[in-house]
Amino acid sequence: VGNSAYEVPERSGVNLKFGVELWRGLFISARVGEGYRPMVNIDVSHAAFYRPQSVLNYICDVLNADRSPPRYSVDQIQSNTRLTEGELNIVGRAVKGLRVTVTHRPCAAEYRVIGIAADASRQMFALYDGRETSVADYFGETYFQLRFPRMPALQAGSKSKSAYFPVEVCNVAEKQRYDAGKLSSFQRTLVIRQCAMDAPTRLHMCTDMLRRADLENDEFLREFGLDIAQTYIDVPGRILRAPKLEYKRGGRSAVVEPSNGTWEMRDVQFFQGGNCANFSAVVFGCPTLLDKVGEFCTIVANVCNDLGMNMGRKA
Repeated sequence: VGNSAYEVPERSGVNLKFGVELWRGLFISARVGEGYRPMVNIDVSHAAFYRPQSVLNYICDVLNADRSPPRYSVDQIQSNTRLTEGELNIVGRAVKGLRVTVTHRPCAAEYRVIGIAADASRQMFALYDGRETSVADYFGETYFQLRFPRMPALQAGSKSKSAYFPVEVCNVAEKQRYDAGKLSSFQRTLVIRQCAMDAPTRLHMCTDMLRRADLENDEFLREFGLDIAQTYIDVPGRILRAPKLEYKRGGRSAVVEPSNGTWEMRDVQFFQGGNCANFSAVVFGCPTLLDKVGEFCTIVANVCNDLGMNMGRKA
């Protein structure tokens, strides 16, 4: 994918919820170094991919979102199970653009979903002889009786020439990149936690993935007479001392020296605290959590005032 090569996890990647997982890979790019010397820059790369699974499982993952414990499960789906309008809107956005493979045919053909359709028992389409039939009836006559005819069908192909497939015969296609722009704030937090690592760990991972890439036996590089060294270039550098931070303690100046990029703020205040007479909080969650939101705003205001700011006590 681009300049990065990702390893398919043996079992599964880091679970990002919503039917998405994080894969680790190796970023490789060619650069011209000092003295016009060709260099190869490598680094650890991370990207989100759809988890290969049945579309029914994917729908449950999407509806569960970041709930713990999960609310939806394939085991709970029955023959008369039908998604609500709100659930259909969520699933419709999640499956748009998704590549799926079908299981009711000998060859696992792949299709791109353009939207979600009506229930398989209600979605109608025209046969070659001009007759109209539902997706559920067509599958019952041609293949087998559907287990979940009330679940929605997936619309694939194009709007002018669509094909409809019950979700129970569809799987999420493998090695499918997930658009990073669609990641929620919860997912971004998980990604940041996974990507954060110190320099020695990052170097060890690069070395290990470069070894597994086996570039020494790469036929493409060999054809062009190229060889990549297994050692790194040493670059001279220097470590800058962390700047001293000036706070206030007991009305007097207090100098704090960071250690390993962190510093203690216990018993200190900002040297010059700002003023915030009013502030507000926007809640996109459940209305029943408003009391907890009020408590959170009070805690924020108290902490800010303890640090020397002049902040209103209520949002």
